[in-house]
Amino acid sequence: MSMVMVPLPSALLQACLAFQVTWCVTASPSGSYPGIDETFVIEDVEKDRAELDVGDLTDWTVDTPPNYKPKRKDLQGESERGRKREKKKRKQREGSQVEESVVDSAKKGVATTLVFLKWSFCGQKGKRTAKDLAELGRVWLDVLGSIGVGVQLHILDTCQLAAITRREPDKEVLWQFLLAKDEVDFLEFGTETIFPYGRTKPITSPAERKTLMTQLEKFEDSRGFREQREQQQQQRTQATKEAARKKKRTEEL
Repeated sequence: MSMVMVPLPSALLQACLAFQVTWCVTASPSGSYPGIDETFVIEDVEKDRAELDVGDLTDWTVDTPPNYKPKRKDLQGESERGRKREKKKRKQREGSQVEESVVDSAKKGVATTLVFLKWSFCGQKGKRTAKDLAELGRVWLDVLGSIGVGVQLHILDTCQLAAITRREPDKEVLWQFLLAKDEVDFLEFGTETIFPYGRTKPITSPAERKTLMTQLEKFEDSRGFREQREQQQQQRTQATKEAARKKKRTEEL
């Protein structure tokens, strides 16, 4: 005699499962279950089904006992990974913002010269801070302003400045001034690289500079440059919004 397996209708199967689970929960009037941790006891079957969310390993509150707490090192590791991801995204945004600023400046007739300082001057661990470079920039601006050169200086990172001019004669005088400074390795203007007299290549190559900058950032986390760049970006964004509002009011009139 052969046996035939007849599948139960899905509705009937669910009803049987619900009855079995409900019976397991309500069969013991005392509410205690030998060999079972009470924190895993199902008290409300329907609510438990509705809130079921299996496999979300990033949310410590899902599918864990009420008193469960992750290990401190797990939280610290996740926090550190989050900081590294945010730092990488921020550097990518800052890099694209600098490139966009140079392009926009060129369209408006504004010349942006990138000033790369010598690594021996700015890159040694603990040797220079954002405050030191800001002071150096103020000294340079005072000298240039005294001879009638209009220029703005912005700190981009530990060893790089951006010098912005609006007139061609100012740019030429600025280049002569910067290339005569002992702190300057070389200048970049668009695709052009300008070296001090007597040199045809940088003291520190771009590849070596990039590697050294990565090591320096790990050591000092930009030592205040990150906050300064964020403040400068906020100021530029505010100025752009204000200019747009003024332009709109002018057009409406």
